[in-house]
Amino acid sequence: MNNEMTIRRSTAIDLAEAVKQVKETVKTPVKALANYYSRVLEEEISVKQTARLLTAQVAFLCAVLPADMPFAMRAACVAWLVVSIKTWR
Repeated sequence: MNNEMTIRRSTAIDLAEAVKQVKETVKTPVKALANYYSRVLEEEISVKQTARLLTAQVAFLCAVLPADMPFAMRAACVAWLVVSIKTWR
């Protein structure tokens, strides 16, 4: 019984460490992109603002690029674009 508790705790700690490492790995390119946006826009852009800007860019691409998209799907992408722009400002 005691061995089982030790194994479970060890597994939970390993999982938490893995999640932390993945989070840092994903954050690294976003930080680089934030630095790029800061240079281009000539003002400091945080990682959170960078994520919002990326969301707006992806929403724009989803709304504009697929030419043969059904109307309801296009309307949903345009709504996503409007919401993402409003949250970015």
